[in-house]
Amino acid sequence: MRLCLLGGFEAWTPRASDPLQFPTRKAEALLAYLCVRSEVRHRRDHLSTLLWGDVSHPQARHSLRQTLTDIRATLREYSHSMIEASSDAIHVEAPRIRVDVHSFERLVHGARTRRRAAMACALYRGDFLQGINVREPDFDTWLTAERARLRQLAIEAHERYLRLLIEANDVGGAIQAALRLIGLDPLQEWAHRALIRLYVERGQLAMAVAQYNQCEQIMASELGVEPEPETKRLRQELLRARAKATGKADVTAADGPRDAAGEPPPRRRTPGDAPAPLREEWHRRKRADHSPRVRDPWRWRTKGNG
Repeated sequence: MRLCLLGGFEAWTPRASDPLQFPTRKAEALLAYLCVRSEVRHRRDHLSTLLWGDVSHPQARHSLRQTLTDIRATLREYSHSMIEASSDAIHVEAPRIRVDVHSFERLVHGARTRRRAAMACALYRGDFLQGINVREPDFDTWLTAERARLRQLAIEAHERYLRLLIEANDVGGAIQAALRLIGLDPLQEWAHRALIRLYVERGQLAMAVAQYNQCEQIMASELGVEPEPETKRLRQELLRARAKATGKADVTAADGPRDAAGEPPPRRRTPGDAPAPLREEWHRRKRADHSPRVRDPWRWRTKGNG
């Protein structure tokens, strides 16, 4: 059996043309929990508390038995070889099932080539158990932690894939990888810079300018700071490249933006101006960015300039 948990919940048997339909969300949640943690024999008391924490112990145990019966009925003949249950514990036989989460983790940890990195990125279709909401505090705590962990692995995989594509000079592929990385984590400022450079490499100066503006807006709205000095320098290079391409001086590059009255806008905040929680988040992201900076492997050029 195959279980797809990244981006939602889908269970497939070898002969099925459509995914299996389980009667309740808690049946899906229970099967997902058992399969993701297939190395553990789960005590029934733990599972009943995990998914039925707001009812009495006997009622929770009854709900667990009924849900397990529903799972077995849906899996039909596959349940006998896959699910092992005793009076006090439930266990899933790992060799009997393929879980995309496990495949994704293996690919991310071994993603040293473009092919493996691409496979890891392709497997991450969205957040872990996206759309599953059982409103049980203990299960939700586990689910939130797993989502965050797997999302961080996805960010690392996309970072690695983007660097490999840039090194291979695959501009088109790198643009798509950068867009997806920014979609996963808009605060990855080096990814914004890489995307700006990639657009310039393709001669898409308007797209490069728009990307800088988007980066600037995200940094201001999310962290209350200006872009990093390296990003600002990149903007100046971009404006000079655009001026060279159009044959016109770019007033914005020299004087900066002005309002309707001809006055410059108020000074933008820096990390030191931000409230303490935002400053901590900004510095945390700076420390957490262990990825090598994406150096500019291209000369700034526009079409027709070589």
